[in-house]
Amino acid sequence: MRSAEYAGLLTYNGSGFQANSVQFDWIGGWNLSGGDQHFVGDFNGDGKDDVFIRSAEYAGLLTYNGSGFQANSVQFDWIGGWNLGAADQHFVGDFNGDGKDDVFIRSAEYAGLLTYNGSGFQANSVQFDWIGGWNLSGGDQHFVGDFNGDGKDDVFIRSAEYAGLLTYNGSGFQANSVQFDWIGGWNLGAADQHFVGDFNGDGKDDVFIRSAEYAGLLTYNGSGFQANSVQFDWIGGWNLGGGDQHFVGDFN
Repeated sequence: MRSAEYAGLLTYNGSGFQANSVQFDWIGGWNLSGGDQHFVGDFNGDGKDDVFIRSAEYAGLLTYNGSGFQANSVQFDWIGGWNLGAADQHFVGDFNGDGKDDVFIRSAEYAGLLTYNGSGFQANSVQFDWIGGWNLSGGDQHFVGDFNGDGKDDVFIRSAEYAGLLTYNGSGFQANSVQFDWIGGWNLGAADQHFVGDFNGDGKDDVFIRSAEYAGLLTYNGSGFQANSVQFDWIGGWNLGGGDQHFVGDFN
């Protein structure tokens, strides 16, 4: 839990939440600030979740030691070949399949993979402008899941009229598919929304895709995505509308 200059850990004790720690201003070498961003994953592989924390030019790893958070690393300006910037976007998953979470990091024309090596993050790859047939752009959207079922996380990437699948091959990301305008009966559009989950129960992640009056299911078939269903206006008693919100879980 965060406010501008405080950080805390809340745990549930059976009847309510309790504050296991409350820390002010600094956590080790990290100066807490209202502009901090936080991304959760098990980056060091110890079986506990950690916090990858970012400010405009800094990156750090916060871990919990039983009484409070500690800053395992604080890095400034560059991580290997990656120049840290205020506009960076971050997406967490195990992209290289080593059992630890990584950070897929994006700026307008660059993409990289950050992994934690025990003392700090390292840039395993930095790619510019193109990944295979995908032209990197500041308007790209990214959605993480294991879409091909190989046990590693992938990136479903979208621009206004394109969709693609990025996978990590050990030295960098590759574009396994790039599709334009239509995926089966789904017309790709800039206003599409995407929600990741294993909706058909085959052990691979899928994409529930929405526009104002349409809903569809996209699955990956090995060479590209296919539209398993496209539904218009009504799903049973639900009238599809542009203001709908969506929350994915195994509710039943």
